[in-house]
Amino acid sequence: MSSTTVPPTTQPPIEPIVQPSDIVDYDDRMTVTTITKCRTYMSTNKFILGYLPNLKTINIGDNCWKTTKTFKLDSLDLLESVVIGKKSFLGEQVGSSYQITNCPKLKSIRIGITSFRNYESFELNNLPSLQSIVTDGDGFYYAPFILTSLID
Repeated sequence: MSSTTVPPTTQPPIEPIVQPSDIVDYDDRMTVTTITKCRTYMSTNKFILGYLPNLKTINIGDNCWKTTKTFKLDSLDLLESVVIGKKSFLGEQVGSSYQITNCPKLKSIRIGITSFRNYESFELNNLPSLQSIVTDGDGFYYAPFILTSLID
């Protein structure tokens, strides 16, 4: 009888993405991240969170990351709620983007007044549980809304 080796069927864990790396003290058990002390005018091109397996809620305060050009949340499997305060992520009209993708349990997005005002694009994709998007006004002034594959 010959012996055969069967390769493992599980993939190695995907590393979390937190950019800039010091905005969140990542912990595998983390379910809520509240960011109130944030970079107002510091040069931070990207705000990205991805592959944080237990994250359920993201709360970002007022006047945060005013010059950031990229806001991206991706593959946050348990994420249910995103709240952005007022006057945050003002961006620049050219090349700035807001993107939330592959968050199967996301139910609500709330964006404060004038947040993302100068962003060039707004995209929500593969969010089958999304029930509400609330903006308090004057946000995404230049951006067309792109809503794709929200419901299976």
